[in-house]
This record gives sequence, C-alpha cells and structure tokens, in this order.
Amino acid sequence: MIAQYILDGVALGAVYALLALSYSLIFGVIRIVNFAQGELITFGCMGALAGWSVTAGLATPVRIVLMLLGAVTASCAAGIAMERLLFRPLSRRSSPALLGLIASLGASIFLQNTLRLCVSSSDIAFPRLISVTPLTVFGLQIAPVQLVLLSMTAVLALTTTFFVERTRVGLTIIAVRDNRDLAEANGIAVPVVLRSVFIAASGLAAAAGVMMGLYYGVARYDMGFLPGIKGFTACIMGGLGNVRGAAVAGILLGLVESLGAAYVSSAYKDGYAFLLLILVLLVRPHGLFGDGDSV
Repeated sequence: MIAQYILDGVALGAVYALLALSYSLIFGVIRIVNFAQGELITFGCMGALAGWSVTAGLATPVRIVLMLLGAVTASCAAGIAMERLLFRPLSRRSSPALLGLIASLGASIFLQNTLRLCVSSSDIAFPRLISVTPLTVFGLQIAPVQLVLLSMTAVLALTTTFFVERTRVGLTIIAVRDNRDLAEANGIAVPVVLRSVFIAASGLAAAAGVMMGLYYGVARYDMGFLPGIKGFTACIMGGLGNVRGAAVAGILLGLVESLGAAYVSSAYKDGYAFLLLILVLLVRPHGLFGDGDSV
C-alpha cells in the first residue's frame, strides 16, 4: 500500500530534516559545510546512553530527563569544541570555504575513530522506551515511535524557525550572516553568535541521535556518518541556508528513499537520495526553494 510507504518515508525523513536544519544554520552564518555534523548525532546517542546507564535505580521519568540532558550535553560539548578549535580560527582568517570543508572531513574521521576506540566498535543496545509494535489506524500500520519522531521533528522545526526569525539572538545571527564586519562594528559579539549557532545546530543533532536510537534500538560509533551525508544532501536540495527548504527537503528525501526501496530495489536505497539531488540541481541549481534569505 503506497500510503504505508509514504508514512514510513516521512518518519525516516524526519531525521534527515533535523540534520538538514542543523547544516543550514551553520552554513547560513559561517558559509562552511561541516561534514562532522553527522558525528554529533553519534555523540548525542552515546550521551543519551550514558545518561540512562548512570541513573540505574532511579524512577523512569527522571532517567529519561537525564538521558536527554546527556544527549544534549555530549553533542553541544563536541560542537562547541569544533567551533572554538576549528571553525573560529578558519573564519577569523577568512580561509577559503574548501579549506573548512576539508578540515570538517578530517574532524569527522577523528571523532568516529575516537568513539570507536573509547566507547565500542560494536553495536550497543539502546533502550526501547517507546513501542515499535505497529498499531492499525485507518488501515495503516503506524508505530508509536514513528508518531514521536514526527511530533519531535515538527516541534523542533517550528522552534528553529521561530528562534531564527523572531528572537533577539536570531536577529543577531541574521545580522552576522549579512555583514559580519558591520555587525561587529555595531557592538554584536560575533564569537558569541557563532557559538550560539553551533549550540543550536548541535542540539538538533542530539535530538536526531536520540530519535535514531529509539527508532533502530542500537547505537554505533559510525551511525551518524551516512545520515549526516543525507542531511547535507537535503540541505542542498532545499537551498543552502534556507531553513524551511531544508526541513521540507529532508522529508522529501525520506519519501523517495522509502518509495524507491519498495518499488525499485531496497539494495540501492542509499543511492536514491543522491540521484534525486542530481536531478534537482539539473533543474534548479540553487535548490528547490533557492538560497535562503534567512539563516
């Protein structure tokens, strides 16, 4: 049933949408693609596992809160470290964007291997806090965990849009994006703005990491690499720096992957995203919604 595949695709695309949002936030301000953003998913998932493990014996609601806190703390700590040690020096020196891209690839490989050596090179079971047993609703098989994924994505996408367009911090982010020198001359603390962007983007990656852990039931040191690439693909498809476009493109990517696996071949499901990207860029080189006027 096509409706079932669409539902599954939207749930899968929810993770890509969050990652695409985080890529758009960072690129919109510093104009550098952070390929290590996918590793922040892994840090979020591992942080959630650590928060759950160290609170054994406490009430479940308390453990869940501390698990989420552990996810956000781990991802944000890694994101802030990358901003401070890698991207801020490159940004200050007005380095070419290609140099930042190469540096982020190196950071991605370094973080993956750090997690492999310091945590585990094997799959780690993630607690099944939300049922994956499907319920039948109007003839569709929908699992409670899918409803949670969709709800979390909708809330975080709306929150991100509101944060960028309606808050004081968001307006300073837009000011820095448009003209960093002028913003600094008007008293805006550019390093604080950059740090705020990385914290927000890392928080979105942490949410994606928890969602993947709940959905698949496992955590792995390299679990964020391929979703990170697909999140970047969705970011390009929606229009670099376009927050709304990134969210929509992430959902579209999940739909194409689900329908392609169902009606063409599941063996090539990871390739459908990149085929779609090529087709979109041939028709609309600036993405489906164009380069964003907002971060």
